[in-house]
Amino acid sequence: MSRVLLSIGSNLGDRLARLQSVVDGLGDGLRAVSPVYETEPVGGPDQPDFLNAVVLAVTGDYVTWPTAAFWPWLLLGALSQIIATGLMLVAMNDRSFVVTTAYLKTEAIQTAIFGFVFLGDHLTWLKVIAILIATVGVVITALRPGAEKGFAEVRPTIIGLVSAAAFALSAIGYRGAIITVPGVSFVTAASYTLVWGLFAQTVVLTKMIQMIKKKKISREGRLCRQQQVES
Repeated sequence: MSRVLLSIGSNLGDRLARLQSVVDGLGDGLRAVSPVYETEPVGGPDQPDFLNAVVLAVTGDYVTWPTAAFWPWLLLGALSQIIATGLMLVAMNDRSFVVTTAYLKTEAIQTAIFGFVFLGDHLTWLKVIAILIATVGVVITALRPGAEKGFAEVRPTIIGLVSAAAFALSAIGYRGAIITVPGVSFVTAASYTLVWGLFAQTVVLTKMIQMIKKKKISREGRLCRQQQVES
């Protein structure tokens, strides 16, 4: 937030009412108002005296510590995104990324369904038809010649659908978190959610890496002791 000093004045009509309208227009951004001073005009044609004042105001949105309603939505978004990305990496490792990517394109329709269920989004038949057409279109364009054989495999199908569902839940989680941030613009609420989302993901991923390293060190320690015993 930034502090600003505004010099306000009027010499026409109801001068005091004009000053008061400026003060009222600042709303919650108003911090202090000086006394009102009457001054004579300097130069120019003959004109009435001015009423002047100075106001102290703040600009920008003020955000507080996250509310209790914010955290469940945020964690849903952040953790679902980690799971979805992890499943994509599994698909790449299995060399079934083409099929998985095709099923990932169902994210749009799953997001619409989850938005209707969890956030009460209004869905019309036209919206549903548009989503279906778009989904079918991107699935078709994601396919490569000969890749249709992979659709007979269950594993990449499940990975693709679950990953798409996780990405959809991630979008819903972040939207839900943004909605719970009170009294600020959408941009501020979205940025606020992004910062906390990245923080939550950093904490979770750091903890996961520490656990993996600990298991790896423990496993290497057991192998080393076993080799010492055998020798």
